[in-house]
Amino acid sequence: MTNQTHFYTLPNGLTVHLKEIHTAPIISSWIWYKVGSRNEHPGITGVSHWVEHMQFKGTDKFPAGYLDRETPEWAASGMP
Repeated sequence: MTNQTHFYTLPNGLTVHLKEIHTAPIISSWIWYKVGSRNEHPGITGVSHWVEHMQFKGTDKFPAGYLDRETPEWAASGMP
């Protein structure tokens, strides 16, 4: 096993970083967005922070806690 990270870019532009570590039988998935307050302009400041919080509060289609309830076999957990 190497400690190498592999980088892939999907057709939609999403960049995937893959690093295998075989010391424990788990999987970890992270999502990073290359946008934030630095991309805001006067009149819309605070929108990035609001969207960050809304992704954990849920929507009509995917209410808060949906993934935690639907993936218990994965021992999934999200931010409160």
